Amino acid sequence: MWVFNYNLINYLDGTAFKLTDFDRQFFRIDQETLVKILITADYFELTSLIDKWAKFNADKIASMNVSEICAYFNITTDLTDEEMEVGIFLNY
Repeated sequence: MWVFNYNLINYLDGTAFKLTDFDRQFFRIDQETLVKILITADYFELTSLIDKWAKFNADKIASMNVSEICAYFNITTDLTDEEMEVGIFLNY
C-alpha cells in the first residue's frame, strides 16, 4: 500500500520526474529488495516509481565508463581474450 501512496503523491504534486533526497536514499537499497519493489511497481503499473528508478540509474551511470557500467549491472562478457585485447568495443 505504501508504494501506491508514494506513486499517487508524486503524481498529484507534479514531482513525478524530479529526484528528491528521499528518492536518492530510497534507491540505495540492496539489489534483491529493489528488484522485488520494481516487479511490484510494474505489476501495479506504478509508472512514476519506475520512471524515478530509471532517472536515478541514468544519472548514476552518466559519469561511468563501459567497464564500470558492466560492473554496476553485473554484466559479464562473452568476448574471447583476443577480442578483449583488440578493445574495439571500448571505443563507443
